[in-house]
Amino acid sequence: MPKLGWLTVILLTVFMVGCIDHHIYKEEFKGRLLGVYEYEGESEEELYQRLVETETGVGCIVAIDSHTGESINADIYVNGKYTGYSTPKCFYFKPGFIKITLKAPGYEDASRDVIIISGDFTNFGFSMKRISVSKQSSLVQIEYGVKYEVRVIDVIDGDTIEVQFQDRTETIRILGIDTPEIVAEKNKPYEYKTNNLECLADWGLKAKKFVNSMLNGKTVQIEFDEKAGLRDSFGRLLAYVYVDGKDFGKMLVEKGYARVYVEGEFSKRNEYLKAEERAFNSGVGIWSCRVKENLYTLAQWAKTARASSEYSASKWSAMQSTGPPDTSTCGDHPTAWAPKSSGAEPEWLEVYFDTPVYARELNIHETYNSGFIYRIDLIDTEGRYHHAWSGKDYTPCPGWFNISLNTDYKVIGVKIYTQIQGWEEIDAVRLVGYVSSLTEVKTTPTSTPSSIVTPTPVPQVKIYKVNYNAPGNDRYNLNGEYVVIKNYGDAVNLKGWKLRDEYGHTYVFPSVVIPSGGTITIYTGSGIDTQTELYWGRDWPVWNNDGDTAYLYDSLGRLVDSYSYTGFS
Repeated sequence: MPKLGWLTVILLTVFMVGCIDHHIYKEEFKGRLLGVYEYEGESEEELYQRLVETETGVGCIVAIDSHTGESINADIYVNGKYTGYSTPKCFYFKPGFIKITLKAPGYEDASRDVIIISGDFTNFGFSMKRISVSKQSSLVQIEYGVKYEVRVIDVIDGDTIEVQFQDRTETIRILGIDTPEIVAEKNKPYEYKTNNLECLADWGLKAKKFVNSMLNGKTVQIEFDEKAGLRDSFGRLLAYVYVDGKDFGKMLVEKGYARVYVEGEFSKRNEYLKAEERAFNSGVGIWSCRVKENLYTLAQWAKTARASSEYSASKWSAMQSTGPPDTSTCGDHPTAWAPKSSGAEPEWLEVYFDTPVYARELNIHETYNSGFIYRIDLIDTEGRYHHAWSGKDYTPCPGWFNISLNTDYKVIGVKIYTQIQGWEEIDAVRLVGYVSSLTEVKTTPTSTPSSIVTPTPVPQVKIYKVNYNAPGNDRYNLNGEYVVIKNYGDAVNLKGWKLRDEYGHTYVFPSVVIPSGGTITIYTGSGIDTQTELYWGRDWPVWNNDGDTAYLYDSLGRLVDSYSYTGFS
């Protein structure tokens, strides 16, 4: 491959986006040419140019070897996220600032942050300028698909090693896999389909030890994948590793030391995903952490309380609102909290519980002048207040004020805001939520093991299909793009569940029940929801034709299932 003297990037917009032939050159590419940017030989002022406006939010990047005039493949990153190794490459540009980094492995001095684009869909104004020059050292005679012998000189962690390669030391990220961090706090909840971060850290250490025993000080083979590119955004080489002819990365996945790194592109993706599925179903290695993650429902009465005021330090005191209900009739009873004054001034009652929980329900027993609550705040374990509800209280007397909750933080207390002409009185406050271990529960008179109900298992709802390639132009056939989920377990209400893609676009499910054995289809576009068909309501496609991952989360925030596909380029 010739050394680049000039590397040219061409930015185009297209009015019809379909499958793009990656061998098309710039003069054959059917689109609107917005401008050409050349890296070298220009001043900083000359590097900046304002490009014409266009009506579309679709843009394509083409890298051209100015010596031959031919298009070349290159690694492309959008806002730091790797999008693939090929050009032309088209994107649906979003409003705001977009940073595109282009790297052409094998070309000396061809690593550049190339473009900043700003604008919106209705009046898309492009600007282009050079923002940095970052030389990338070139390796001698590197070919994709060819195996090279290297000597492993250090093991950094379960997926990263240092090797002696071509008379230099290189860091290699084992391609296609990801092992947990050995420090629990550095692991992300549910990245490995579990929130048991300590368990993951333990397996991260086991993975490092296994890799060290298998590779350190030994001669192995590495192989580069053209689809993945030569290096990642940290400058590490991306390579498959072979030990005695066996794919070592795949071995780590099979043994449960690693997950498949679905965020990146590589040719063996489907092969690795099948290996991961087998390991996952067997519950080996990192997947055993899910088995250990049981959630238990805990219902507990308030243990301590304080208030803006109280009628006395004993009768009608704030502490009368703690413990189980002991006021059975509507009336002015000293066994409930009441403020000092019967006036219409706002008051508040703050109660605390023994065990922090992921809150799911709050019950307040009102026993005099009911209908006085106008706001509820939740208090987390760090003392922060979170607004949970405000509105009109229609509770009868005596009666229960009930609200449903769904927190992703642990709740230790509740602040109840009240206001009415006369004395408002609260007899008891109960908080219902989830804990992940029985050891978290304190055995006190207000919180006993008998209040624990059955474990809350992960529902058996799976992503059955992702139809990412709608007939015709995806943009004009949004409901030709859809996801099908299927229930392999008991019936479940999907209210509060979430479906999202790799870029974070998220659909929140309404209250709809998926029966055992039933399916529900989620269409990208608009329509009228039914019990079997739901509509996202987007005005732009969401599932990428060149590969994506769908993630399904339940109302507790647990990753229930994921579905990855490679699509087409």
